[in-house]
Amino acid sequence: MLVIDYEKLRQTIKPHNNLNFVSQTACDLARKLITEYGIANDDKLSEWLNEQKYKSHKALMVWVQQQLPLIDSDETDFERYRQLRRLFYANFSEFIEEVH
Repeated sequence: MLVIDYEKLRQTIKPHNNLNFVSQTACDLARKLITEYGIANDDKLSEWLNEQKYKSHKALMVWVQQQLPLIDSDETDFERYRQLRRLFYANFSEFIEEVH
C-alpha cells in the first residue's frame, strides 16, 4: 500500500520562499490561538502584525509560520503550542488586553 505524506507533498509544491506559504501545522496552531483568545477576523490583529493585506486570521497564520523555526520541532504538539502561545503573548499582550 502506498503511503503519501501530504505535508511533504504540499511543501514540495509550495516552496518556503513563497511569503504567502502557510503550512498545515501553522494553520492548526493559529486556529488554536484564535479559539483561545477569541480573535475576530477583522483588521485589528493584522495591524498589530504589520500584515494589513490580510484579515486577522490569515495574518496570524502567516505570523505563526514565521515563528515555527523558533520552536523545537521535536517537542510534543502541546509543548509546541505552549511555546507559541508564550511568544504570542510576549509580543502582543497589549492587543490581547485590548480585545478582552
